[in-house]
Amino acid sequence: MKRIVVKVGSAVLSEQNRIAKDRMQNLVDFIAELKKMYEVILVSSGAVAAGYTELKLDKKVLANKQALASIGQPILMNKYRKMF
Repeated sequence: MKRIVVKVGSAVLSEQNRIAKDRMQNLVDFIAELKKMYEVILVSSGAVAAGYTELKLDKKVLANKQALASIGQPILMNKYRKMF
């Protein structure tokens, strides 16, 4: 079985400082279709954007970006888990 890597950036997963749930669901549906023919690996950005939905920190400060990523990563993974 051939392998496909799908890379998704923050701009796809977020809109107006919130998670773009419809876009994310479309992505999940697309990947589900691909999985019928390929081994699919999803590489996803968006942890900082997801963290920003919970805590409004200045994203320009490195320590803040790191904090937002640590908050956002489990949020993002939980949303993917529920959608898949």
